[in-house]
Amino acid sequence: MKKHAGKIVKPLHIKSIEISLDSASGKAFKVVVNIMDSWGCSHKQAAALLNMDQTTFEQYIANLNLVSLTPEQRVRVSYLLNIYELIVSIFNNTKNIDGFMTMKNNNEVFNGQSPLSFILSGDLEHLEITYHHVYSLMS
Repeated sequence: MKKHAGKIVKPLHIKSIEISLDSASGKAFKVVVNIMDSWGCSHKQAAALLNMDQTTFEQYIANLNLVSLTPEQRVRVSYLLNIYELIVSIFNNTKNIDGFMTMKNNNEVFNGQSPLSFILSGDLEHLEITYHHVYSLMS
C-alpha cells in the first residue's frame, strides 16, 4: 500500500477490466475520448492523459481500427473510465458530472488545483490517487 498526504491508498485491482479493454481497445478509446471531451480536454491534453503522442492520438481518432494500446495506456483508460463512472454515481446533474474534473478543489489531495490539472501531470500515480479520492466521496 502507498501513502499519499498521510493517508494509505489501497491499490486498484483492475486486471479484469484491463483484459476486457485489450479486446475492445478502439471502443474503449472512443468512450474515453468522449469523456475527456466532456471535461474540456484538448486533444493535446487527452493524448497526455493517455501517455501517447498527439499524432498517434489523432490517427486513432480518425480510424479506431488502428487503436493499439500499451498495457500502461489500458490502465490509464481504465482509471479514466472508472473515475467518470464514480462521478456519474455521485452527482445527478450534467453540470457537476462534466465540471467536477475542472473545478478548483481545495482537498489536500489536489491542493487548490482541479483534479484535471492534477492528473495532467502525466504521472500514472496521480490517476490512481484521483480514482481513490473520488471513490472516497461515495461513502
